[in-house]
Amino acid sequence: MLYEYWEAEKTRCADGCIDKIDNFRAELEILLRSKTLYNYLDSILEPTYYKAKRSATLKSKLKDFPELCPYSLEEILNLEWLP
Repeated sequence: MLYEYWEAEKTRCADGCIDKIDNFRAELEILLRSKTLYNYLDSILEPTYYKAKRSATLKSKLKDFPELCPYSLEEILNLEWLP
């Protein structure tokens, strides 16, 4: 989320953000081979987004994040996709 919205930091921090996103996705790919865990992640996407939005707001002082998660679970997990 910060990668997409925090324009002031993007030129300085984009590579680090992309690296973190890639690492998290690689770890999730292994864990989510379990359909039970995948379904659980799908069920908690909105509450997790709310917490991430709160954290991103505190960190960046930005206030214009969408109320609901604008990304599908498929997008979030897609190794080739960036917002």
